[in-house]
Amino acid sequence: MGKKIIYILVFIISLFIARDGYYTYIADPVEEVVMAEEPVILNSRAVDSQVAFSYDLGRLLLYAEEMGYQITMGETWRTRYQQRHNIDIGVSWTYNSKHLVRRAVDLNLIIDGRLANDCSDYEALGDYWESLSPYNKWGGRWRNKDCPHFQRSR
Repeated sequence: MGKKIIYILVFIISLFIARDGYYTYIADPVEEVVMAEEPVILNSRAVDSQVAFSYDLGRLLLYAEEMGYQITMGETWRTRYQQRHNIDIGVSWTYNSKHLVRRAVDLNLIIDGRLANDCSDYEALGDYWESLSPYNKWGGRWRNKDCPHFQRSR
């Protein structure tokens, strides 16, 4: 059997697994994340950065509404497996995506009933996003432009 088929089967089977009251979720066919009853100790720097990203994202969404834009959420968090797949199919160029650490979002911008697909449509949002923090970066300024992408570097 091919490797992809095995990964798919592992994922499907894992959806039905429960061990001693702990439900198991597969975030990556190679690695397992167990949701346990014990308290989880979080890295406070990582949490602080994710919180700052979340607050700035809220500000960005309110700003977009004030500008008359409609926004729907694209991709936010992504697993390492998804990231490898995105690189394999050519829609991502890095193994260090901020999506992996929950500090990035791809937004679907709708203006006058149409999905924006030009960087100039996102530019006001990109400017505003970067004005909120020196750690905020907009993908429309990169060499490989990713206009719907907004991230926090740390």
